[in-house]
Amino acid sequence: MDEKVIVRLFYAPKCSGGGCGCMPDLNLAVFKTVAEKLAKKIGEKNVSFEAYPSIDADRFPFLRDALGNPVVTVNERIISNGKTPELSEIERELKKLKVI
Repeated sequence: MDEKVIVRLFYAPKCSGGGCGCMPDLNLAVFKTVAEKLAKKIGEKNVSFEAYPSIDADRFPFLRDALGNPVVTVNERIISNGKTPELSEIERELKKLKVI
């Protein structure tokens, strides 16, 4: 595979981060854990991980079909809507792209 695959998390945090004392977003925490496990397992040569604290369909037109919060994509394909997927779900998508 010549191009890097991008796994992205788009989420709308419940808190604006204005010092209200809220805990970090759970979706982001789960995604970071999954990303770390995948990076350790397959390396970061062909895969990168990104997280965005908004579901911005203007900037990312492929999100127009998103129905939930959070949204996880592999490249421009939505693989999870309304929940952060398990490690095995992301691995399955990466296998389809022959990254794993």
